[in-house]
Amino acid sequence: KSNIAVALLLTAVMFPFFVSAQTGDPTCSKSGYTIATINGIFTNEVGARKNRDELKKHIPPTYNGELVTIKFLPNPSHINGAGDILKSVQQGLFDDEAIRDTDLLSMLSDISAKLTTQKLLLVPHSQGNFYANAIYSNLADKPGGLPAGAIGIFGVASPASHINGGGDWITSDTDEVIAGIVGGISPKGILPTNTTIIFNDSDGDPLGHDFTKIYLKYKTPEIISGITSSLDK
Repeated sequence: KSNIAVALLLTAVMFPFFVSAQTGDPTCSKSGYTIATINGIFTNEVGARKNRDELKKHIPPTYNGELVTIKFLPNPSHINGAGDILKSVQQGLFDDEAIRDTDLLSMLSDISAKLTTQKLLLVPHSQGNFYANAIYSNLADKPGGLPAGAIGIFGVASPASHINGGGDWITSDTDEVIAGIVGGISPKGILPTNTTIIFNDSDGDPLGHDFTKIYLKYKTPEIISGITSSLDK
């Protein structure tokens, strides 16, 4: 497995990633939007799929007269979560500047295989925001990628210091993971909190951080408004 990982990383360094939705590609429609969620740490593929499915319940099937497709780019957990924590520390130090790992390559491969429109909006949660920034860096205005105006990010509970492409975000000041822990130790700082979520113990997340149980449950209108505003851009 280690040899495969090394080979993938060398390939990523030596050759640019080409996505099927590049400008002029006849296989990708100029009409329509693709929204892709990216999960945070401690979330397996079942949880990632659930996040996508719960968001899908609130997104209309068409927007501006164009079809909306909703997918997810899984951010797998490693070493029972310990690997995720170590990776998050590294990402907090360097943001998207040093992310070139096998998970990113897998996400780029998923985009290449599954993207059928020329407009892509990433909706990352938590650590997924670092990957969204890295995906943007790899695709926006890059050979074989997407025009910068055709890819955007709307971040949820972001531990990053910025959102590539000038995208929007939502982070609660009661989110003890981001506003509390990460905000207190991140050397680059985090995006400012811009909402307040009053949650209950019965929600099943005492830290107020979960995508579905907390953010989507209490801030659906704001999240959907942020997503549609991002699609307008």
